[in-house]
Amino acid sequence: MRVRLIDNSDLEECSFQVWGVATVLVGGANSGNQFYWLDCFHSSLETTWLRVDPGGSVDNTDVSGGTRISFTATSSNHLGLYACMASGGAMEYLNITDEVPGLIPVESSVEAFSGDTVTLSTYISTTNGLLTYVQWKDPSGDTVLEYPAPGEEVNALPSDLVISDASLEESGTYNVTVQSREGLNFRGHTLIFLSVLVPSNITGPPPSELTVDEWEETRLVCEARGSPPLTITWSREGSMLPIDSGIQTSSPYSNEDGTVTVTSTLTITGSRYRDRGRYSCSAYNTLTTISHTDTAESTLNINRKSILSNYTLTRDTHI
Repeated sequence: MRVRLIDNSDLEECSFQVWGVATVLVGGANSGNQFYWLDCFHSSLETTWLRVDPGGSVDNTDVSGGTRISFTATSSNHLGLYACMASGGAMEYLNITDEVPGLIPVESSVEAFSGDTVTLSTYISTTNGLLTYVQWKDPSGDTVLEYPAPGEEVNALPSDLVISDASLEESGTYNVTVQSREGLNFRGHTLIFLSVLVPSNITGPPPSELTVDEWEETRLVCEARGSPPLTITWSREGSMLPIDSGIQTSSPYSNEDGTVTVTSTLTITGSRYRDRGRYSCSAYNTLTTISHTDTAESTLNINRKSILSNYTLTRDTHI
């Protein structure tokens, strides 16, 4: 037997062999008063349409080589499971639905560290196997996943795209498209934005220990690299130093891989004995949901000078 669905918009035949329960998508937001004929044919036997699920009987109309039922897309009473039955008892089933397959991103925005394995996920809502094709495109527009590939058979549609060893260059908008089988004319797509964070890394730390004489100028330099925005802060004995306490930070220098390099210098003019202690340089970068901090420490020792060495002691003797 063969089932044929024709609509009055172009009268093109949408034919396919029915094995088991097939599904036809009709109606939709742009269908208007579209009218459908549903024909059932057999090469030598008489056929008739039956309504299998509750919903009433169907009116069969004889056509050349088979029978026909008809309905409009705006009417909901035609939806359900039908059987095309031949006089010998052979039967094929057909499900008619107006449920448009959905394509929903599990997360519309995903953040990950560089080097991670990232999974971009969608929830594909289908009706009895309406969808038979899925395609993922990366931010540059290249197809990175297509299923089925030419010559492959359709099994379950993959709803995820897995990116191994994510890099900063792979950040951007991914486009996933699903498509119905030929003749059903459904196509849907959604977008998922991926942000990759290259963790901040101190590439040029200050010396782990530094000894200077009191009253000398002390300079501690810290260089860090990572994806922007990248910030460097200084602290002493765990307390953050204000930016006006001798801190100068360079503008970010852009690297070829998309990261930036930032250099920050802490200058202590006329170091006093009280300035000794443990200093920390922290490089920090963040996205919306993930962040990273790298810290390097430096111990500053100061050789104390005698106060008397800065003065001339005189004594006046009065008789």
